[in-house]
Amino acid sequence: MAAWKICLFPLFPSLRCRKDGFFLLFALQNFTLLLQCKSEMTQEANLSKLKSEVQGSQEHHFSLLQHENEKLQHDIEKMRSELRHEIDKVTAEHRLDLNLERGRIRDELTNQNAVTSNLTNKLDREIHALEAQLEGAKYDLIKYCIAHFL
Repeated sequence: MAAWKICLFPLFPSLRCRKDGFFLLFALQNFTLLLQCKSEMTQEANLSKLKSEVQGSQEHHFSLLQHENEKLQHDIEKMRSELRHEIDKVTAEHRLDLNLERGRIRDELTNQNAVTSNLTNKLDREIHALEAQLEGAKYDLIKYCIAHFL
């Protein structure tokens, strides 16, 4: 009992003046309360530590997810840019093909017009030659007819 008195007297100085056995019971109750408080404080400290670890883990996980999200957004933008580039490239190729086809058709039409003009000119020359030949034959016929009747 003396050891309890020595240990508890610094904590509870008012207990020194009592000489009966009541102080031992009071000291044990207070000691039990102190142990419970210490246990509760330890549990609260452990709970607080666990909360901070969980929060840190969540923040780390959120940071990783955010980083992954940014990376995916960047990849999506890169793919959109590449897709736009490919669409522009295909569109430009089609425009070029259409312009080349239009130019080829224009050249072919010009060549056909030139051939048609040449054929028209040739026909006109042959028609004029035949008309001249017909006029000459007609003149010769009239000349022979007049000579024959005279």
